[in-house]
Amino acid sequence: MAEPLDMPDLVSLLAAERPIFHSEADFQHALAWLLHQRFPHAALRLEYRPFPDERFYLDIWVDIGTERLAIELKYPTRGIQRPSVASVSRLRIMPPRTSRATTSSRT
Repeated sequence: MAEPLDMPDLVSLLAAERPIFHSEADFQHALAWLLHQRFPHAALRLEYRPFPDERFYLDIWVDIGTERLAIELKYPTRGIQRPSVASVSRLRIMPPRTSRATTSSRT
């Protein structure tokens, strides 16, 4: 039996490994790589365009067996300051979060 695709669990694993991402693209790539590692037979697409005639893209599309998952990432940020020798570096950090957009099965 295949391992279930549990997004909250996957995001928690990712957060434990990398609590800070420098951009939404960085987060997107890290999450896609984790999905690839956990589900090597899944078809993953980044910036997937499900409707060719429309200018609409999904951040990540996952096709694993009978399960389909559309992932739209949100990148909320908050400022942090990290002291350095000469100045204070300003970073924008985000907690890893995803929004489950759609799940459907094909027959």
